[in-house]
Amino acid sequence: MEETPPKNPVTESEQGFSTQENQSLTTPQDSIQSEPEKPKSTKKKTFLIIGGIILGIILLVVIIFIIVSATSKKLECASSQGNITIMYDEKTIKGYLASGMSYDLDTQKTYATQIGIEDYLDEFTDWFEVSTDGTCVRK
Repeated sequence: MEETPPKNPVTESEQGFSTQENQSLTTPQDSIQSEPEKPKSTKKKTFLIIGGIILGIILLVVIIFIIVSATSKKLECASSQGNITIMYDEKTIKGYLASGMSYDLDTQKTYATQIGIEDYLDEFTDWFEVSTDGTCVRK
């Protein structure tokens, strides 16, 4: 039997593909462009900025503490139960540094303002020496 050509033969060009045309066409995977990944340097920059801000805040607190410590008079009290240094000026308590004991700065500052700083320091020294086995020295 002889093969008869199809009644409506379709040529390669009508089918939309040929060996020559396929060279110019791309696959769907090739035509989809992937989004470029964000460089890791932006994350690194963000962490550096946040770290810099935190370091700046810590540095600022340290500088303020050093200035207050350097410009204030001090009452240094030491004992085996704990130590405390109260920083003050002529009018009020500026701050404190305590180890081994607690100190309510806001309440004590209010009380010192009411009775006067010198009377407060005398009263605190008396209380400390009676309540602990330590002594206080003004510097």
